[in-house]
Amino acid sequence: MMNTEDPQILEPVQAGDGEAAGKPWSYRLMLFLRAMAGVSLCVVWLTSVISMAAVELLFPQIYGGNIWIVMVEVVLLGTYLWLALMAAREQPG
Repeated sequence: MMNTEDPQILEPVQAGDGEAAGKPWSYRLMLFLRAMAGVSLCVVWLTSVISMAAVELLFPQIYGGNIWIVMVEVVLLGTYLWLALMAAREQPG
């Protein structure tokens, strides 16, 4: 049971001396989560491009089998992979 005559007051959490000088862990966590969101978006995009090209080629009666769409998807996929390879080869500094 709570005593309504004597309410409890919560004090705000204070950062320790070591945390105040550097970047707090929450900032690092936010950066990590943003990076993971970016990676997951790339994975979803890659999966959708490959599956859309496969569906266009394997089921031409249903989806029209437009070769131009497949060619554009292959060019986009190749461009992405080429840029990723160039970025991986880049030396820092």
